[in-house]
Amino acid sequence: MIRPVDPKVSVRLGTVSLNVPVYQDPETSARIAQEVTEKFQEVADRSDVINTLHFALLTAYEFACELDALRREKEADEAEISRRIQRFQTTLKQLTRDIRDLFPESDKK
Repeated sequence: MIRPVDPKVSVRLGTVSLNVPVYQDPETSARIAQEVTEKFQEVADRSDVINTLHFALLTAYEFACELDALRREKEADEAEISRRIQRFQTTLKQLTRDIRDLFPESDKK
């Protein structure tokens, strides 16, 4: 999370130079700025109007959509992992019961 007291780094977003808070490290901040520039250019290339505010808002919206898709994917992955862990626990409990049934004398130790 970016805090107001974080150090700043100069990056280029499109044709604009900005001082932005460092995220992780300066190299990561520069990489993210480059990704924003590329997305902005993709949006501008698809548009039939020249309006940088429009492009900026569409760029932010597309990143938000990508973030939402990644969150949903993460939630689905976590749910699948949880289901697999539950199946594993059930199988392990059943195997433990089966072993106790096969070797009842081992419970007495």
